[in-house]
Amino acid sequence: MSKNILYFAYGSNLNQEDLDKWKAKKSEWKNTDLTLDKKSIGFLPGYRLGFTRISENRGNMGVADIVPSDDPMSKVWGVIFSLTEEQGKAIEAKEGFVGVGNSRNSYERIKVEVIDVQGVKVRQPCLTYQAIVQGGKLREATYFEPHLDYIKVIYSGGKQHDLPREFFYHLKMVSEGPWVV
Repeated sequence: MSKNILYFAYGSNLNQEDLDKWKAKKSEWKNTDLTLDKKSIGFLPGYRLGFTRISENRGNMGVADIVPSDDPMSKVWGVIFSLTEEQGKAIEAKEGFVGVGNSRNSYERIKVEVIDVQGVKVRQPCLTYQAIVQGGKLREATYFEPHLDYIKVIYSGGKQHDLPREFFYHLKMVSEGPWVV
């Protein structure tokens, strides 16, 4: 991972308190500054929010994912952050990313094209994390109910960054059932 990469956060990593709680539990990351440098609000076109993976860390319930969508109106709102190399490694650890091709990964690191709030494509691709769906199931057809506390973490993170109303609408709809939004 190179220095000053762009990272697109759409789930619990929007929430500074959640990042700080995770960091406090991990001795190897205690001294890492995870106060992320916000660049812009933006959205990921051609995706929708989903809950396609179960996480032991989130009460054995569903965790956020980005799901490709054929609907040209689909988008996932989030925040574009600039990460140092150390911050990037910490985010990878939080996301359960052990390394490319590792079967123990919870999420895989992917590059995505993000549109900022002015409707302009961000100059360089952003890194984000997409859940690895367990059991060979189709991502588009998989849904695990998220824990209410987890939804509150994401909701609070969206509020911290003044995400648009559409973010909260999508979060509410998809967290209440396997909606396609």
